[in-house]
Amino acid sequence: DALLSEVARDIQRALLQADVNVELTARLTQRLKARATEEKPPAGANMRDFLIRIIYEEIRNILGENRPYDVKPKRILLVGLFGQGKTTHAAKLARFYQKKGVRADLIAADVHRPAAIDQLEQLARRVNAGFYADRTETRAEEIARAGRARFPDSDVLILDTAGRSGLDEDLLAEIRRCKSAFEPNEVLLVLDAAMGQAAGRSAGAFRPGRGPHGRDPDQDGWVREAGGA
Repeated sequence: DALLSEVARDIQRALLQADVNVELTARLTQRLKARATEEKPPAGANMRDFLIRIIYEEIRNILGENRPYDVKPKRILLVGLFGQGKTTHAAKLARFYQKKGVRADLIAADVHRPAAIDQLEQLARRVNAGFYADRTETRAEEIARAGRARFPDSDVLILDTAGRSGLDEDLLAEIRRCKSAFEPNEVLLVLDAAMGQAAGRSAGAFRPGRGPHGRDPDQDGWVREAGGA
């Protein structure tokens, strides 16, 4: 009982420092105590390792198992605020799918920041992905539509959109137009992993009541405030 209480306190402290929701933290520690009482450690396992394994399994259950890769052609729309890593993540995503043995192509639709187009073009060249941009077009949805036409045989087509320092109606309207023109199979919200619980509020603001198909916490390395995951 003393060891269980100690581990539960350590887990609570670590989760709260990582900005994990208080109610979720309480639920996890309750599950830890319940399972530790009901189950017995496997032969040869010490109690502390057994308790840590329980927490790992419970967190995995919350986050969900890895989904099998779907080889069907798909279009992915990336959305997010400025500085969250969308453009870099677009190239990372293309490289991820390339390693699965499929063709991935990139479309630059940030009509408000020319540097983002240049950045994505350089990244596309680096990962050997197809690239489309139109620096004379001011309507992101038209770039999305033309990009689809440019890559009719793409296995995975990724659209990088503009961000803002804050969420506003102009950004949401532009995303809606891009979504209509691009007709994505998936909409991914790219977030800085250090946002903590603010990630949930951001996801809700982008698609009120529904949320995006997925959230991709970006930025390399481990961060303390990863509670948004």
